[in-house]
Amino acid sequence: MKRLPAAVSWRLFPVLGLALFGAALVLIPLLATVWLSFIGGSPGQPQYTLENYANALTDPFGYRVLLNTSLLAVGSTVIAIGIGAPLAWAVARTDLPLKHFVTLMMGVILVVPGFIQGIGWAVMLSPTIGLINVLFTQALGFAAPPLNIYTLGGMTVVQGLDLVPPAFFMLLPVLMAMDASLEEAAYLSGAGKMRTFLRINLPLALPAIVASSIYVLVLAATLFEVPVVLGFPERIFVFSTLIYLLITPHVGLPAYGLAGAYGSIIVLVSLLMARHYARVMQQGRRYATITGKGRRAKILSLGKWRSLAVSLAILYLGLALGLPFLTLIYFSLLPFFQVPSWRALESMTIKNYVNLADQSGLDPFINTGLLITMVPLGVVLLSIPISWIVVRSRVPGRFVIDNIAFLPFAVPRIVLAVAILYLGLLTRHLVPIYGTILIIALAHIIMFMSFATRTLNGAMIQIHPDLEEAGRTSGASLVRVLRRVTVPLLKPAVFFAWFWVLLLSLREVTVAVMLSSPDNIVLPVLIFTRWQAGRSHEAAAAAVVFVLIACALLFLLRRRVEQASPTGGVQG
Repeated sequence: MKRLPAAVSWRLFPVLGLALFGAALVLIPLLATVWLSFIGGSPGQPQYTLENYANALTDPFGYRVLLNTSLLAVGSTVIAIGIGAPLAWAVARTDLPLKHFVTLMMGVILVVPGFIQGIGWAVMLSPTIGLINVLFTQALGFAAPPLNIYTLGGMTVVQGLDLVPPAFFMLLPVLMAMDASLEEAAYLSGAGKMRTFLRINLPLALPAIVASSIYVLVLAATLFEVPVVLGFPERIFVFSTLIYLLITPHVGLPAYGLAGAYGSIIVLVSLLMARHYARVMQQGRRYATITGKGRRAKILSLGKWRSLAVSLAILYLGLALGLPFLTLIYFSLLPFFQVPSWRALESMTIKNYVNLADQSGLDPFINTGLLITMVPLGVVLLSIPISWIVVRSRVPGRFVIDNIAFLPFAVPRIVLAVAILYLGLLTRHLVPIYGTILIIALAHIIMFMSFATRTLNGAMIQIHPDLEEAGRTSGASLVRVLRRVTVPLLKPAVFFAWFWVLLLSLREVTVAVMLSSPDNIVLPVLIFTRWQAGRSHEAAAAAVVFVLIACALLFLLRRRVEQASPTGGVQG
């Protein structure tokens, strides 16, 4: 591909400056995490020590947390891939009815925070207030509640259900794009559908399955949302909730140094997994199935298995979203806990919704609106220069900038939040964003830059550089060429990145909880704080409002998303 001259011209400085600024935003909190791990004492009065690592590596409790994290991550990944891969194959390759509905509902589950599903399952299966458990004990005469969601197994199932959409959307484009020639050759040789699937389709899709498994494993090992809802009541800790406990102790000062040590260890492991993920993606090119002479693989008839396939798809959607959401609607309309009955229906009220508005006011909604306005705009404005420098220029070290932009993918969000929290506390007099919505927006911009740069890199490669050079030849500056030529050609990819960053920023809970203050409460934090304070009915009301807002945003712009991405997929 034709590139610009190797010399770094002064004309590149505005674009290069923005790209370097974006890379610096990523690097500073990562370096701060390592720095933090060597600090003892309180913020502002550091004492450098190795004691934090000694405590982290020798504490038996840490190894128990490591075991819990490993079991949760592996179990969640098995569930997510075990459900997501067959569903993606059914939507992409078979005559499964309701394909568009299934894909749309996957998008809804993707934008609903996992802790909302966790709250829904807690309301159903808590050993004390769980609706299903109470029905078992009262109606069927059980001596004790038969089910308990507050276990490692319960956490694993709920988190696994929540992680199905990322696996589904990563595998869907691969399965849809398979060339029919190899498959048809197998059929002509006498192979049946099952043998063709095992010998042709599965090996071709295997790199994508492995890559999506690694991606989901990284997410599952670092997520905070489900473990904090379902693990805290029984003191079942994973690394994310352990770090949260260290930073928000009930007694004493926050242990920033120890949290930094645990965070540095997690980051190292995550980076190793991310490196393996990138290697698998590169090796997967050997299994390319789209060629100039390729044909779209034919749609397979499910035949007698159609009813079963539809039933299983609906069962998953019901367990992942339908049942928890209906439970939250019911719970939000009750003045106090009651099992379903005519008396309960007669006592329903919207008081919890009114209380929510009266006590919280409009601040959470205003802050949420500001967040989802600033974050996508900031991410796109920084990602376009980074992608242009990486794809178009010959600036020395450009691929280093690209790798730095990808780092947030491998960094647990709670670790990033702790570093930004500490930096914000130290610099609050110089840069007064501590405790404001701006510090949450900054953290989100850093987190989601990896998603946007990967989206824009692929799109920019497809634009021939001669179009930009024509603008430069006519005397236009590089910034003007980007604004008038490159960005309009990138419009579908830019919109795709902008929209999904908006939804991801809306649903993000971990960073908002860690960086929250009375002045920057957003909707996910409102739900979380109500639940933690024991005001479960108000938490359910806030959760219902949030899901309705998320669904409205998704439905309103659904057509534009489909135009930006023909497969409707999202990777990140």
